[in-house]
Amino acid sequence: MPRPYWPAALDSVVIYESALKGWVREEDVWFVLSYRSHKLQQIAFGKRDPERDRRYRSRSTRAEGFTADGQLLEVALRRDERAAEERCIVFHARYL
Repeated sequence: MPRPYWPAALDSVVIYESALKGWVREEDVWFVLSYRSHKLQQIAFGKRDPERDRRYRSRSTRAEGFTADGQLLEVALRRDERAAEERCIVFHARYL
């Protein structure tokens, strides 16, 4: 089974404004994105159960990691298939 997608470099990441609408600090999202995938608390395909599938869809990755101040943050992202080079879109973030 393939592993969920995680960006190889931060310069390939774009954070959509919609990811920050829930009062999530952008620097917290960048902090969690800076982890290597094996250092995250959880990483999984978006399609794991009916509730999460409605929100994240199966082509996305859902990950959880701790921010610098110890808050658990969930991010949802996907590879942008329209871009010629690697590009990752973060479209959702929330504190857990």
